[in-house]
Amino acid sequence: AEAHMFTTFKVARDHDLAAQIGRDLFFDLVDYEKIHPIRVLKDMPFNQVK
Repeated sequence: AEAHMFTTFKVARDHDLAAQIGRDLFFDLVDYEKIHPIRVLKDMPFNQVK
C-alpha cells in the first residue's frame, strides 16, 4: 500500500569496490546484485541520503 511512497537505489562505495575488485585497481564495473539496496522516501532530496 505504501510502496509508491518509497524508492530503492544502490550506491557502490569504496568498501564495495575493494571487496569486489581489489584495493589497487578501481574502475566502474561492479556487481550491483551484491550491493545492499537503500530505501528512501520519494520526496527526500538526494543530498540528504547518507
